[in-house]
Amino acid sequence: MGFAANWLALAGYGAKTAAVIGAFFLISGLFIFRRPILGLGPANASLASRYVTFALLAPLILIPAYFGGILFSCLVALLVLQSLSELCQVTGVSQSRTLLVTGATLSVMTVVTAACCHPPLALGIRMGLENHQSVLPCFYLIPFLAVLIVLVLPLFQKSATHTFHRASVTVFGVILVAWLFSHLILMRNLPGGFGFVVFLIMSVVFNDIGAFTVGKLFGKTQLAPLVSPNKTWEGAAGGALGTVIAALLFSFGVPQLNIPCLIGACVLIALFAPLGDLSLSAVKRDCKVKDFGTILPGTGGVLDRLDSLILAAPVFYYFLLASS
Repeated sequence: MGFAANWLALAGYGAKTAAVIGAFFLISGLFIFRRPILGLGPANASLASRYVTFALLAPLILIPAYFGGILFSCLVALLVLQSLSELCQVTGVSQSRTLLVTGATLSVMTVVTAACCHPPLALGIRMGLENHQSVLPCFYLIPFLAVLIVLVLPLFQKSATHTFHRASVTVFGVILVAWLFSHLILMRNLPGGFGFVVFLIMSVVFNDIGAFTVGKLFGKTQLAPLVSPNKTWEGAAGGALGTVIAALLFSFGVPQLNIPCLIGACVLIALFAPLGDLSLSAVKRDCKVKDFGTILPGTGGVLDRLDSLILAAPVFYYFLLASS
């Protein structure tokens, strides 16, 4: 009975989520593609391209998140591997096949370990991990394992050229991309995890939209001129407002959180989402590239889209654990 009730509740969250996100895309599409009719100026090709990309990405992310388990873990693995590939490409690590394979292997190991930390459910198939909590310490050992393996590798290579740089980037990539982002799997496997994942992702998306819109319209005071000259304090305030709006719209998915916890979650997401964005902007500036990749039309690479989630995901996950 409890299992059936949980699935009914999940179905209810899924229907409400689809309705809210569908309404959002409908309204935003109207403003983007009917700008001249609405008196908002000429059509913007960049905004239209971003809209189409996000419209295609939404179901590709939300459907696996709904089912969770193996399906969601596979999605996270694909996103992590693509992001790591983009990072290695712009930093030159891709020239070392050994480090590239090592980073990819450690990343997959991280995702698998995170998936085994809780008994997942994917399309009705249980993994049968009764002792799942015993796997959790292994997840926290991944950063140490990454450092150990990458540091030992140069001892078996014929050349030591760029060893420190490439080893540092590999460890950095595994921890930053794979380990931090895998907290989404831990979050999804919590009771009510689908609601938590949707709440976080939409809060980050609305933060980005609010920051971009308000920054374009009213931005004057630069936030971090040496790292990202286009970001402003006014945009950051708009991002915080976007996070609050998302929290109000998607609060139905997190009934476990009371009002003080919702406020705390908004503050943390509004703070750490732009911090993740700025941190990776610093990496791009150092590598002298505008985007990490070009796989997503109008928005750059996968890592360009995940940057705001990199820090927000683990922070929100540990906040949930602390507030439970």
